[in-house]
Amino acid sequence: MTRFQLQAEKSDDGCWIWRGTCNEAGYGQIGVFGRTVYAHRFAYEAFVGHIPEGAVIDHRCNTPSCVNPDHLEAVEQAVNVRRGRLARLDAKEARKIRRASGTQREIARRHGVSQALVSMIKGGQRWAGA
Repeated sequence: MTRFQLQAEKSDDGCWIWRGTCNEAGYGQIGVFGRTVYAHRFAYEAFVGHIPEGAVIDHRCNTPSCVNPDHLEAVEQAVNVRRGRLARLDAKEARKIRRASGTQREIARRHGVSQALVSMIKGGQRWAGA
């Protein structure tokens, strides 16, 4: 097992949840040759191969902290946006987020969305009618 794999905890749904440093949106980060890079991009390049120019890495499992290469796919940004968490968010989930307690960062991690989206939902800029 590699040092990288030791930083990931396997979940029941097949995700490898990054247990190292994460940013406020829940994406894992790792230091590589003095630079901070996203752990999911590192995993894709280490286990799958080169990321094509202009491509982003989509979490098909919709879990930002997942680094399982089987859950990652290199796609165009437009595809990533269409598949993204915001597209899957429904009124019921928005109501849960609005009522949730804890810091916005904690709520974002629990619901697999960004802290910015939690802020917009709680502030009424997104899903105001939910």
